Amino acid sequence: MESLGDILKRLATTRNMPDGDPAAAPIDGRDDIANPCEVCGGRGWFTHAVPAGHPEFGHVVTCECQQDRLAEERSTRLLHYSNLGYLSRFTFDTLDSAGRASDEESQTLFAAAYDAATEYAETPSGWLVFTGPNASGKTHLAAAIANRCIEKGQVVFFVYVSDLLDHLRATFGPASEVSYSDLFEQVKNAP
Repeated sequence: MESLGDILKRLATTRNMPDGDPAAAPIDGRDDIANPCEVCGGRGWFTHAVPAGHPEFGHVVTCECQQDRLAEERSTRLLHYSNLGYLSRFTFDTLDSAGRASDEESQTLFAAAYDAATEYAETPSGWLVFTGPNASGKTHLAAAIANRCIEKGQVVFFVYVSDLLDHLRATFGPASEVSYSDLFEQVKNAP
């Protein structure tokens, strides 16, 4: 904890600056910030330098650097909640729109699935079901949709059916802290 004397010394130092710019003063007593924002000095907010009586006088404005940081934190939280894990690297950019199959029919079918997935990712509503053989790209398409939704700030919950069924079965155990209906409602009501 910083003593009151240290705080007052820092404030006195700020007032005695030649250009009178408090943005150049150390923040919270720290002068180890490598590259503070030029707009807010690393505080994350600022007030417009306008005369008293101006409509913006005294209004605190969130700086763009703070907005970027908050957006990044939100994206990190959404990614964590999504349960995507290593699938977070599966995006439409890392997917060949023709698929990996060598025959033309499979490539045509995958291209149609790819188009449906990209369209669904823009306005997800209802269900989109992928069917096909192992290693045909179903999981990649689903993860790409989830990652696009996260990029747009939407909440996503991703789970493999086998894992979901295991979790639901586990709720019937005597040591389960979650009831079947609570878990099922949580999954069912995920956006």
